[in-house]
This record gives sequence, structure tokens and C-alpha cells, in this order.
Amino acid sequence: MPKKKKDAEPAPEVEKNTTEETAPEEEQAPEEEPKENNEALAKTDPDASTSLATTLEGTDLFLDRFMDRIRTVEKDIPTKAQMKNVIRALPDEHQEAVASLLRRTSGMKKGVYASNDRPEHTELRLYQGTGADPNRPETAIPGQFYLNTKENVGKVFEGTIISIWDGRTMWPDRDAGGAKMPVCTSMDRRVGSRFGECKDCLNLPWRDGKKDQMCGDDVVALMLPRDLSDIVLVRFSRTSEPAGRQLMRFARKGFVPWERWYRLTAEEHKNTERSFRWFTIELNVNEEEDVPEELYDFCEMLCTNAEVSFILPGISRIYRQAEDARKNLEEGNPVGDGPAVMKPGSTPNYDDMESAPDDENV
Repeated sequence: MPKKKKDAEPAPEVEKNTTEETAPEEEQAPEEEPKENNEALAKTDPDASTSLATTLEGTDLFLDRFMDRIRTVEKDIPTKAQMKNVIRALPDEHQEAVASLLRRTSGMKKGVYASNDRPEHTELRLYQGTGADPNRPETAIPGQFYLNTKENVGKVFEGTIISIWDGRTMWPDRDAGGAKMPVCTSMDRRVGSRFGECKDCLNLPWRDGKKDQMCGDDVVALMLPRDLSDIVLVRFSRTSEPAGRQLMRFARKGFVPWERWYRLTAEEHKNTERSFRWFTIELNVNEEEDVPEELYDFCEMLCTNAEVSFILPGISRIYRQAEDARKNLEEGNPVGDGPAVMKPGSTPNYDDMESAPDDENV
């Protein structure tokens, strides 16, 4: 009887083989389950790419160094349904703040068609008393924090770690004209955007045991304020870098980076002989100030989103820029007589003082 219901079938013999053909047809549909198939492929072929790796458009060197991390992150990418469940599970007092945070930090906004959907995070800055940062509120006082959204923070910033990385930044000569933009940056202390492999660069910090180079180590963290209002980028550079190193140690030894709340304060330093002062970021840790476990899933979701939309794309872009610079050099088109070809020690060593370039971003 079931066969008579399919009167439109011109070839009865096909009906007899229907059950035999159904199984292979289902097995040959990889487009329906891309994530699972990529994972299975990765187990059999360690060099196999993933959809995230393809999106990142990484160089061979980048993929060689970060493929394991990419695969791990890709497995953790939450679906929209999972994200909704995480948010719904939060206590009622956090719902409004979290909704505002997600709207603010979304890289893709309705009606905005930017060439780059990479999120632009709010930055925490420490006012040194000099500089003309247009994003500094008029009421800012030297030695206090503010956000580049023209919001005063005050003497203390409290938050937990969402993600953190070791980087490097090379600034131009302070006497050079034009905007004070970095000459070369790195997000892994292995490859710089302009001069490639850090280990081979003349400006590698502390080369030969001396700090005569213009390039300096820094630590950068994405932090969630205690009021859950935003994701804030905090850069620990120059004489504030030790506080960043300390924060990195806590992040590495904890079960998760967001185990506890951290207090950032500013400490004043003076050089009485030369009559100037500067401020550094200090890290204060209270072992009793643990982040509630009810926020863990939300913090993990923010971390994964940051890795997918900001950190890994940023590292990949730097590797591409370094590769382009290397090819230009091989083709006889050098990037110019930049600081990397200068003799170490030929330029001043910048600290957290008024004459340092970009002294707002300590």
C-alpha cells in the first residue's frame, strides 16, 4: 500500500532502493554541520584549516603558531540561543547593565557599514597632567583615570580580567613631526607589524642587557568593570608595565582569569632634581574579592567573543603587515629609514614623563 501512494514516481525500481540510498545522502551533507566536520577533519589532519582560520586570513606563520588556539576557540563559540540562555541566567540586577554592554560592544551595528567590523573598545587612560587628548573630560585631574569616552573614573578603577596578552610598542622619535602613532606593534612579542620577527630586531627591548631601544614591552588587558557597564581596554606600558606583569601572573595561575576583582590605582613619582612628576598604574589585589560564580559563564562568553572578534584578528593583521613589509623589502621597496635601522641608543629612552609620546595612554 505505501508504494501505491507515490503515483508520481515514474520508475518503481527507484522506490525499492530508497532506503538504501537515504543513508549515504545524509552522510554526504557536510554543509549542514560545518563545525563538527571541521573538528573531525582536524583530528585526522593536523594541518586542516577551520572556518575561523579562513575568516582570519592568516599567513602561514600565523596559522602555524596559532592553529591549535584557533581550533580551541572555535569549539567554544556560543550560538545565539546559548548566549540568550547565559544572559537569562544572570541575576535580575545585572540584566539592564548587560543589555547595555552588549549593545555598546557589538562590532556590527545596525545601519553602520564600516570597512572593519572589529570592535573599538573603550580605553582606560591615566592623566599625566600634560597632553591634548580630545577625548579627555575637562574635569580630569592629574593622577586620575578617565575613559576615552570623556567619562571621569576617578582615582580607582575596579574590574576583572576578560582577556590579557603580552605585547610590544615602538614609538617614533619624540622630535618627529606628525601624529604620535606607533611605528611598530606586536600582540605576542614575537612578530611586529613593521619589522617582523622581534628576536631579530635591533630594537628588541633589553637587547644585550640594555634598555636603549625605542621599543618597549607592554601588557594589555580587556577588563569588565564591577558594574558590568562596558568592556574596557587597559594598557600597562613603560613604568606601569610591572603592574601588567603582575596582573598576567594572577590570570595565569587562576582557574579562570575572571576569578577575582582587581583595583587599579595611580601612584605619583617625583624627580626633585629635574622638577617633574609622573604617575604609574598600581595593582591592588584583595584575595577576598572573588567574582561571583554566577558571572562565570557570562565572562567566558565575553572572552570567547573577544578572541574571535578582536584578539585573533588583531594578531593575524600584524602578521600580514609584517609579511607585506618583508616582501616589499625583498622586492627592493624598503619601508623607509625607520627606527629599526638606527643604532641602538641613538634615541632617548621614554618613561612615564611629560616628554614621552602618547603620554595619555600610560
